[in-house]
Amino acid sequence: MADVKVLDPLQESSMDEECILVDDNDKIVGSASKRACHLVKPDGSLLLHRAFSVFAFNAQGQLLVQKRSQFKVTFPSMWANTCCSHPLNVPGEVDGEAGAKVAAKRRLGLELGVPGQVANPARMHFLTKVHYKANSPRTQQQLQGPLWGEHEIDYILILRGLEESHLLPNKNEVAETRFVKRAELPDFLQQHKESLTPWFSLIAHTLLPVWWDHLDNLQSVEQGNSIRRF
Repeated sequence: MADVKVLDPLQESSMDEECILVDDNDKIVGSASKRACHLVKPDGSLLLHRAFSVFAFNAQGQLLVQKRSQFKVTFPSMWANTCCSHPLNVPGEVDGEAGAKVAAKRRLGLELGVPGQVANPARMHFLTKVHYKANSPRTQQQLQGPLWGEHEIDYILILRGLEESHLLPNKNEVAETRFVKRAELPDFLQQHKESLTPWFSLIAHTLLPVWWDHLDNLQSVEQGNSIRRF
């Protein structure tokens, strides 16, 4: 497997983690390493696996976005929502919505240093699932290597009450963070249109404005286990 190693050793160390493989209806069908899940096969296919995306807001209703570090395997140096990763095939993270929330707490701590009491799964609101597929653009370091990508059923989680004082970003994961106001969203998307991760771009241009406008009544926009396909 030497030809598919990741250059950064910290990112490489996570590539054997076991992600959860699912079918198009989010039924678990097995597991595979993070490496296997993100390698584009010669026929262009990617293993479909479970993921989550956290959209976290502060007390003023501003959304925390992050610029992924240059070391990330997929979509390095691109802007995304607060935190995006995968539930793993481990006890506590395989149980659908509950598992996604447990995984989100783990990754919010790892990526952004968010304290456990702030990233408490009980404070997260599950809205819906999003199914998408996208190949990651090659970096200069990856020109001779394999093609990486994402093919995910993504659990959407809303978290409120995340403040600047809660953040201690891990520079191996996150290059930059920023709180964005609702009125600033269109300009932000336009300014960074060439450097948005595909899942964030899809969601931000379609679903996010409605969610944002209903932060005080998220029950009115939640879609539970339905799957939005892009």
